[in-house]
Amino acid sequence: ANDDTHVVGVGGGVAGAGKVGVGAALDTAVLVKTVKAFIADDADGLNVASVKAGKSVNVEATSTENLVSGTLGFGGGGSVGVGGAVGVIVAKNDVQARIGKSASLDSDGNVKVNAEDDITAVLVSGGAAGGGNTGVGGSLGVATLLGSTKATIGDNAKVNARGNRDAATVYTGETVFSDTNTKPTSFLANKTEAAKGLSVTAYNRESLITTVASGAGGGTAGV
Repeated sequence: ANDDTHVVGVGGGVAGAGKVGVGAALDTAVLVKTVKAFIADDADGLNVASVKAGKSVNVEATSTENLVSGTLGFGGGGSVGVGGAVGVIVAKNDVQARIGKSASLDSDGNVKVNAEDDITAVLVSGGAAGGGNTGVGGSLGVATLLGSTKATIGDNAKVNARGNRDAATVYTGETVFSDTNTKPTSFLANKTEAAKGLSVTAYNRESLITTVASGAGGGTAGV
């Protein structure tokens, strides 16, 4: 199971007046999603999930989110100018790969149970103001990243992985700066290795970039 999400939000507000000008901008992105890959649980003991495979079996749930928010607010007035911008990103994901309770899985190759979630969030907010007497500019960027990434095998499940096929690529749990044996091949990636048999792995990476700037000018005061 795989889901890729790309969200780009842009907000802007500009105001000008002979006396008082107030410009404000707000952009909010809220993302809630569930990605699951599983062999079902046996709920009553009568319907046991059974899988027999001559090759390898992959139970994988992967999710990718790229979230971008940009806001700009400007206010100008002959006496007072107020400008403000706020960007908000909220992401809550549930990513699961699972072999269910009491399930039976027999593979002549490898069995890979893997869950991964890769989130990149970028917030840019700017507020500017100018007034003959007073200028007030402010900006704020808020990112909240929640959720869980799990790879599990349920109680009483029977898994037989003979490993008689090419090795699978699995995560080692080690973080590296950059290497050809990483996924993804970028800064602070999770190192991988080749393995045979049964592997149960979960991988989560969150990359957050925030840029916030504000400026104000006034004949008497600038804040």
